[in-house]
Amino acid sequence: MDKPRTVSHSAIRQNQQGVTERVSVIALKKKSQILLWFLCFLWLVFLLWLSSEDGVSTAYNSRQLTQLILKLLHLSTKQLPQVDRTIRTLAHFVGFFILGGLSYTAAQTTWVESKNLLLKVMMPGIVLAVLDEVKKEYISGRHLSWPEAGLNALGILCGILFSRGLFWLIARIKSETKQV
Repeated sequence: MDKPRTVSHSAIRQNQQGVTERVSVIALKKKSQILLWFLCFLWLVFLLWLSSEDGVSTAYNSRQLTQLILKLLHLSTKQLPQVDRTIRTLAHFVGFFILGGLSYTAAQTTWVESKNLLLKVMMPGIVLAVLDEVKKEYISGRHLSWPEAGLNALGILCGILFSRGLFWLIARIKSETKQV
């Protein structure tokens, strides 16, 4: 006959502490996922709001931002048209770069083991980036620009690749730290 095993109180406490720590980690991860998806949603709403402004409003807001940048950098107002054009062009890439990075980060933290995650995030992102530009055809004072649609899509792709690269780098650092 087997003897009944006795378990010490300290072993029970250690086990309970380990369970509590795992539950805390899971709760923190869940909160992080919710926060990332919320930030992704807010950024998307912001981008859609910007691209939904009529031509007069978007030109005015762009000029205001350009004038602020010229003042901050102590540049001549003669450079306003060139700087304004550059900012408006970069805004397409940067806005969708951020969206791509946020969406990939949210997806990666939510579906860690998902196969083809890059494609699953990239395809809807690029479609959204192009459709966002196409909708301007129906907004007063705005126009459809295929080069800008391309910048939007390129921004999504680069943001996703940047985020994926950070995940790869973090994983590599962690694996090297464990080996030491």
